Amino acid sequence: MNTLYIIEQGATLNKSDDFIYVKHNGKIISKVKLFELEKVLLFGNIQLTTQLINYFLSNNIEVIFLSQYGRYKGRLQPLESKNIILRKNQFRSNENNDFVLRMSKSFVLGKLYNYRTLLMRYSRAAGFDASNPVHQLRFMVEKLQTATTVDSVRGYEGNGSAEYFSQFNNFLKNADISFFRRIRHPPPDPVNVLLSFGYTLLGNYIQSAIS
Repeated sequence: MNTLYIIEQGATLNKSDDFIYVKHNGKIISKVKLFELEKVLLFGNIQLTTQLINYFLSNNIEVIFLSQYGRYKGRLQPLESKNIILRKNQFRSNENNDFVLRMSKSFVLGKLYNYRTLLMRYSRAAGFDASNPVHQLRFMVEKLQTATTVDSVRGYEGNGSAEYFSQFNNFLKNADISFFRRIRHPPPDPVNVLLSFGYTLLGNYIQSAIS
C-alpha cells in the first residue's frame, strides 16, 4: 500500500495537476504523485486545501488524522458505505456472544503464541534468561483455551503483555535507549512512542481492512 506520512508541523498540502505539494512557511518541501497514493496519515497541525479534500473523497483515498504524537483522532472517508451487506453482517456478528468470544480467543491466542516465540528467539540470540515468562505464557495459552468470558480473555491478554514487556529492554541493542514498562497515554520515552506509533498504524490498517 502506498501511504503518505506527514509529520511537519504547520505544513499545508495542496493539489496541482497530478501532484500533492507539501508546503511549509510558503516553501515547497516535497511533492508526491497522486496516482501512486492510497492512504494519507497526518500527524498534528497539518492543513489540507478544499480541492485536495475533494480529490481524496472522489478517489477513495483514506485520510487518517492523528495527534502530533500518533494518537488516533479520526478519518476522512466518502459518505457512502463500501459494502452495506458486509456492515450488516458485522453488526449481526457483534451481537453474537459466542462469535465474539471465539474471535477474541483467536486473536489473543495468536498474540500469546507470538510473544512466546519472540521471547525464545531473542533470548537465544541475545543471551538472556526468559524461561520464566516463556513458561508463564505457555500456561496462559492453556488457560485461555478454556476461557468462557471476554473479560477473562482480556485478563490473559493483559497478563501476557506484562510478561512479554518485562523482557523487552533485553531486545534493545542501543545502550543509550532503555525501556522500563509499557505506558500508553502519554508514552514517556522513545521506545513507548514508537510502540504506540506502530500500534496506531496497525489499528488503522485493520480498520481499513474490515471497512
